[in-house]
Amino acid sequence: MSEVKWIKLSLNLFDNRKIKYIRKLPEGNNIILIWIALLTMAGKCNAGGEIFLLEDIPYTPKMLANELDFKENTVKLALSTLERFGMLTIDGDKIVINDWENHQNVEGLDKIREQNRKRVAKHREGKKVSVSNVTSNVTVTQGNATELDIELDTGLEEELRVESKDIIQDVKEDKKEIPKKKEKKSCEGVWLALDEAKLPSTVDSAMREWLNYKDDKNQPYTEQGFKNQLSILKKYLTEFGNETVILVIQDSISRNYEGICFNKCKGFAELNAPKTAKPNFNQNSFNYLMANRLAKSVEENVPGMSVNEETKQAWAADFNAIQNQDGFDPDDIEDTLKYAVLNDFWKTKILNGRDFRNKFTRLYMENTKGERR
Repeated sequence: MSEVKWIKLSLNLFDNRKIKYIRKLPEGNNIILIWIALLTMAGKCNAGGEIFLLEDIPYTPKMLANELDFKENTVKLALSTLERFGMLTIDGDKIVINDWENHQNVEGLDKIREQNRKRVAKHREGKKVSVSNVTSNVTVTQGNATELDIELDTGLEEELRVESKDIIQDVKEDKKEIPKKKEKKSCEGVWLALDEAKLPSTVDSAMREWLNYKDDKNQPYTEQGFKNQLSILKKYLTEFGNETVILVIQDSISRNYEGICFNKCKGFAELNAPKTAKPNFNQNSFNYLMANRLAKSVEENVPGMSVNEETKQAWAADFNAIQNQDGFDPDDIEDTLKYAVLNDFWKTKILNGRDFRNKFTRLYMENTKGERR
């Protein structure tokens, strides 16, 4: 396997629709990096796209996380996402890259496998020969072999010895779970405090999901720390309501935050607030189309969010105000909106039409500055 030095990657890799969509997901860039790493591992295995440590020892998510230096949850997310998009198949413990022939010269790899098989067979046969015969045979071999054959024959035993030693060591380390971190779990007092808080059932479920999430991250609360968190939670429940706070908790989990990002409550509340949208904009009008485009962006970036018709009409009124009251050209509005919904920072900050109007001048300047470059 040591001769396999390359795989094929298309120059249009990052223009691929699947790749572009995955990059917009939480941990999207890490998923793509893991995808490329998996391709290189499949090339090293040289087994038709299959990925394994040894042929009878498949990789687990934990083993991949250790080898690729990612968190195990990130690797699990990457594998499930890549399988959902049809880029790989997970059959039991087996991981296989789909359409492997697109990433490697399959005929060339078959030739390499056959060469390796013959060389190993030749090496084993040589072991059976007596020391005296080996000495004379080596003299003949060195006199007739090509430079490549000499290099492979003289280095094969050492290469196999070192590779086997490394593989055995990797397996031992994985079994020993080195380094092994002491798992921390929320203490009984934390769960008791949650029970005593007597939260609405939907909020209680969301907080239990949050506690399990924190335990999985090995970041459990202390009893007093969680009681402080409950006090903050109740404040925001009173101000913004159950549904908004639950959305914020779910959003914080999906984005792998260290804490619940309660400062997003206001934006989420405006998304759910009933709107009186007058005038009623035609669905083919410019302002409605812009509002609809913003709504799709918000739904993609806020888990569980659905923007209703009343809200779209209210946002269309905001776009109408940008055009007719603030005096901006429709083309500039459209270009600026495109910039906002594609920008990694702004697409999570612009969550309604009012946000877009309030930040329009800054967004417009950033976008046009980028175009001038």
